[in-house]
Amino acid sequence: MNLIPILLIDNYFLFPKCESHLSIEGNPYWKKIILQSWKEHHGEVLVIPNKEKLEGVANQFSLNGTLAKINLNIPVEVEPSLVIDSLREVPLRGIVRIKLTKIEEKNNFLKGEYQIIEERKLDENTLRTLTEKFFRYLPNILEKVRLSSIDKTCITMMKGNIDNIIDSIVQNSKAIDNLTKRKILASPDVLERLEILISLLDYQKLEEKLEKETREEIQRQQQEYF
Repeated sequence: MNLIPILLIDNYFLFPKCESHLSIEGNPYWKKIILQSWKEHHGEVLVIPNKEKLEGVANQFSLNGTLAKINLNIPVEVEPSLVIDSLREVPLRGIVRIKLTKIEEKNNFLKGEYQIIEERKLDENTLRTLTEKFFRYLPNILEKVRLSSIDKTCITMMKGNIDNIIDSIVQNSKAIDNLTKRKILASPDVLERLEILISLLDYQKLEEKLEKETREEIQRQQQEYF
């Protein structure tokens, strides 16, 4: 495997199937990494959000990140450096979760080999349980992380792509702390990622709310029946 350039940035998170814009204005080092990735690696770059060391958790999460693709439309006849030098920010799209297996420094640039973190396969029953649980807690999760809505296209795809929706929620929420984001980025299990999100909620208040909503729904159905 070829060594891929590494973007090592404190608390810059990019989740699979999500998009983000990295500000590169006034940062010639990052511009050089973007240019090298574009010219030599088909726009692929490894995004690692763990430059800073968190006491007690650095060893657990420091090698995890995302294989990303630089989303630029540069014609073949145009010199890429001219375009990249003129940019204030560069669009990135996450591809898959990865774990670094090898790091090398060449000419003051970090490059690495990686291993894809494979998603744990779910059987039909587990997927059904996950879907029910996800929809049950979704309104409360969105309220907690201060997201009022999700793109309608994502909503229509949600049943079969809950893992992508969870990542999208975490990607776009500024209310989720960085340690929680690290845990979710490092997890290969969508069930675990959902549990991490749910753990942000106030269980007692949530259960009281869900119990009340269930009673009201039963009463409504009884009134309609009789």
